[in-house]
Amino acid sequence: MKVNKVKAIVLAGIAAFIGIIAIQVYWLKQAFDLEEKKFSQNMQVSLLEVANEINAYYGYTTPHANPIEKISKDYYIVNMRNDFDAKVLELLLVNKFKAKGINTNFEYAIYDCETDDMLYGSYVNLNKSGIPTNNTYFPKAKNLVYYFAVRFPEKTSFIYNSLKGWMILCIVMIVTLFIYLYAIYIILQQQKFAALQKDFINNM
Repeated sequence: MKVNKVKAIVLAGIAAFIGIIAIQVYWLKQAFDLEEKKFSQNMQVSLLEVANEINAYYGYTTPHANPIEKISKDYYIVNMRNDFDAKVLELLLVNKFKAKGINTNFEYAIYDCETDDMLYGSYVNLNKSGIPTNNTYFPKAKNLVYYFAVRFPEKTSFIYNSLKGWMILCIVMIVTLFIYLYAIYIILQQQKFAALQKDFINNM
């Protein structure tokens, strides 16, 4: 009967171990998706503010339509409709991103209508780490004349860094479960040794 109880405890522990890991992975995935959504929202607000301030700086009319277009998870295009200076753009991008807590490195490029090509602007280092990517590709937008593009090559690592608390909690819980299972294993080994010892004594 005792052996059956121990086996039941072991099976329950294994089931709990698998279930808790699955729940932790699910929670981590949900937290990542939420942080990614928050990043996208903050990014679009920041880029819209940059576009509006550039228009105000040069005295351009601010368009009613949203100039921000999200091409991929880490690539955005902003339709300016008028010419602008790269240094003014970079200064505004840095200030707006920092104000929104977006402390990840980024790259930007500006479309040149004369050469019909994207002119690489700069790799802006906000967190004092990271290496500029080589031959960064900035795809062109159709039917736009004055616009700039922003790419975030380290976006995924930035989001994971913001989830350090979740990840530490997951690791602590997994380690605790491993300790629990190891303790059960030791108990089983001791029980097996005690049974062998009892049989030996009985045989003597």
